[in-house]
Amino acid sequence: MKPDDRAFPITVYKFGQAYSGLSVRDYIAIKAMAGILASGRGDYGPSEGENVALAAYKSADALIRRSQKPQE
Repeated sequence: MKPDDRAFPITVYKFGQAYSGLSVRDYIAIKAMAGILASGRGDYGPSEGENVALAAYKSADALIRRSQKPQE
């Protein structure tokens, strides 16, 4: 899997524009962010949002890198 692969590879045309859905990276980061926020390990105010998003994308990037390695 590559970061720019589409999570749900379907193209929808609307008003002359093509929409192809979320990238795999965004989809994984959304799932990771939901887990981080659901863990209840902190009060995530506006200033913490960037840190949570960064952690979610780091997790997504790690998962994508791992998926590109041969299985052990």
